[in-house]
Amino acid sequence: MLARQLASAACRLGRSRLDFRCSGFPCTWGVGSASIVLRKYNTKSQATSNAERSHVIDSKRPPRFYVPEHLLKNSTAGTTFQLNTEETHHALRVLRLREGARLEVCDGNGGLVLAELRGIAHNNKAYVETIEDIRQVDWQGPKWEVVAACFSLKGGRADWLVEKCTELGAWGVRPILTVRSPHLGRKQVVIEVATIDEDSEEEVEDVETPNQTRMKRWERVAQSAVKQCFRAHTLAMRKPLHVSSLASIVAAAPLALVGMEGAPPVAQVLQEEAAAVREASLPGAKPGLLLIGPEGDFTPEEVERLISAGAKPVGLGPNRLRVETAALALLAATTFCIPSVSSDV
Repeated sequence: MLARQLASAACRLGRSRLDFRCSGFPCTWGVGSASIVLRKYNTKSQATSNAERSHVIDSKRPPRFYVPEHLLKNSTAGTTFQLNTEETHHALRVLRLREGARLEVCDGNGGLVLAELRGIAHNNKAYVETIEDIRQVDWQGPKWEVVAACFSLKGGRADWLVEKCTELGAWGVRPILTVRSPHLGRKQVVIEVATIDEDSEEEVEDVETPNQTRMKRWERVAQSAVKQCFRAHTLAMRKPLHVSSLASIVAAAPLALVGMEGAPPVAQVLQEEAAAVREASLPGAKPGLLLIGPEGDFTPEEVERLISAGAKPVGLGPNRLRVETAALALLAATTFCIPSVSSDV
């Protein structure tokens, strides 16, 4: 753009001459020389652009699509199935894939397979054919469930929190209600404390009228992020609970960390609790918990109840953080700063 502007100015001034260096081409501008240098500049820029574009195309993975687990279960090379309406729209209208295009298909539970687009069925849904046997991808590293008072967040900040938790590798997200965040969206509800069986895998919900629309939206946000960041497991959107019901869950978790002002740094606590982090990484283990309070933080009574149940306070620096910032900071620290575990632990 700068070269074109200078060339135009040189042409208007007739034989005016201007010493200039453009992208490594020393030149003296004039009516004739301007077009020559511009041709060299454009040729060099186009070659660079083509090389960069070729590198991006060569290194790009096939796009990923989601199908229900029962469709991929025990599938082998040559298995065909249809994508749902939303995935078909994404494949044909958004990405404009054509017959023969390769894509990855996942079931959200670790099942992953490479497939090819074969066409459009009579019901206007795309159908694909696997070109290999399904492979199972195990969860890597510790499982962390982000437990945050995020129902009161506005302006899309809760959606952003769910999306980034997915990208950073959280196992799940559970919204909680607290004394300082007692709302499901704009609606305040009456909470009754539920009794939760620590040994039961069944989800117990003590919120009688949860904002199902918002929860379903978060599930869609998470599913989109799962495909975008190429993770093989969906983000578990857990049912909302009141903070008073968390004590038994905290007690049953291999490790629970609660963000708190003035607490020891995360790295220090992780090193001290290295054995618990290792336990959270074992196959079939329950997830560790990362507890973040609302704007205004947990009340002293809520903090005391969580610590009594076994939660470890951790500090996130000297600055005051938003709910979503604190949750992501704690998740990133626990995900990427995995402590070393000696053999005698």
